[in-house]
Amino acid sequence: MDELAARKEHFSVSVDIVGEGMVPRSVFLLKEGMAMRYRNVPDDGRQIVTFLIPGDLCDMHMFLLKAMDHSVETITPARIASISRERIMGLFGSKPRISAALWWSSLQEEAMLRERIVSLGRCDARKCIG
Repeated sequence: MDELAARKEHFSVSVDIVGEGMVPRSVFLLKEGMAMRYRNVPDDGRQIVTFLIPGDLCDMHMFLLKAMDHSVETITPARIASISRERIMGLFGSKPRISAALWWSSLQEEAMLRERIVSLGRCDARKCIG
């Protein structure tokens, strides 16, 4: 993955790496620090969706979207590596084992999100806030 990352950027605390509504320019690999995915909610708040740690990709599939449906913000100072969409797309033909690992990672993340949705849907209000 290090070979794919063309550019490295540093971010301070509480900075959006990518914001809701933005058109993503590349995929980001979190090299150092921590970040979170979140969605803005109608009451001027936000809902944290998941946390990112070093080695996590910030939405491998995000370049397929017309605009981001969530934001990614740093929790600590962070360093990311940008991987262009062309390089990611090139993996699918030239590096099938790496592309399979990326898809596996994405499927695992989706499975965790489904589990969270099911668990939230099954608890009563008191249990969810307690």
